Amino acid sequence: MHTPVLLKEIIALLKIRDGDVICDLTLGGGGHSKEILNSLKKGYLIVFDQDKRAIDEFEDWLEKNKFSKKSKGEFAKGGVKVKTICDNFENIDIYVKKAGANKILADLGWSSDQLERIEGLSYLISNSKLDLRLGSNLGVKGSDLLNIWDQKTLERMFGEYADFNFFESKALAKAVIEKRKAKMFETTDDYKSIISKVFGNKINNSIFSRAFQALRIAVNNEFNILINLMKKSTEVLAKDGIFLVLTFHSGEEKKVKAFIDSQVKKGKVDYILGKNKDKFIRPSLSEVKQNIRARSSKLYGFVKK
Repeated sequence: MHTPVLLKEIIALLKIRDGDVICDLTLGGGGHSKEILNSLKKGYLIVFDQDKRAIDEFEDWLEKNKFSKKSKGEFAKGGVKVKTICDNFENIDIYVKKAGANKILADLGWSSDQLERIEGLSYLISNSKLDLRLGSNLGVKGSDLLNIWDQKTLERMFGEYADFNFFESKALAKAVIEKRKAKMFETTDDYKSIISKVFGNKINNSIFSRAFQALRIAVNNEFNILINLMKKSTEVLAKDGIFLVLTFHSGEEKKVKAFIDSQVKKGKVDYILGKNKDKFIRPSLSEVKQNIRARSSKLYGFVKK
C-alpha cells in the first residue's frame, strides 16, 4: 500500500481555498490528490501521470466515491471538478493556461505500487526485465543504455545520478562494458551481478538502490524534465500561487534549490519555507519509522510574486 510522504505538512502549506485550481503533477498512488479533494469544497483538481494504470486506478476511485464521469478524463462532484491527464508533467503548459493555476504539487518519488509493478524499477524483484520506463511511449529501456553507452557516459551516469565516487563510477562502467561483451544486459539479475562484483563485501541495499536509481533517472530523462517543469510551473502559476516539490535525491535537490534561488534573486518568487540556509523541511522521525520511503525526502517550495 502506498503511503504519501509529508501529507499533513503539504496540505497545510497549500492553504486550499474555494475556487482554487490545483495541479498534482505526480499522481502515483493518489495519496496527495485524495487528501486535496477532502479539503477542496469548490474548485478544480488536475492530476498528471505518465503511468496509465495510475490514472485508471484513480478514475476508478473517483467513481467509487461518487464523482460522476462527464467525459473522458473529466469528473465532477458538487462544486469540485477533476481532470486526469496521462502525460509527462513537463507538458503542463499544454493543459494549463498561463497564470491558470493557484497551487502545484510535484512528488518526485515513485509510489510503492509502481516500484513493485514496473519492470526493472526495483532491485528486490529477481530476474525482471531491465526496463525502468515510467511511460511505455519512451523508446529506450534501461538494458538498452547499459548495452550501448560508452564508458565515459556510463561513468557520468553513475557519478551524477547515483552519487558514486570517481573510482566507484569508473569501476562500474568498466564492469558493464566487460559483461556485455559476453552477454548483453536483459534482466535485473544481470545488472545486480556486476554491482555485486564491483563492491564485493561492501555491497548493501543502499548501493543497489542508488545504482538502479541512476539507470531509472537516465532512462526517463528526469533531471532535464525537472528543470523544464520548474520553468513552466512558474509561468502557469497565478500571482500568490504556491509551488511545492518533494525530492528524494541529491541531484534533484541541487536543481530545485538552484532554480528557486535564481528566481528569488530575479524577484519572481519568494521562499515559502523560510529564509534559513536550507529552505526545506524533512519528515519527522516518527513518519520515517512508519514509512521508510520518506527517509531521503525533502520538501521545497515557493510562492509566486
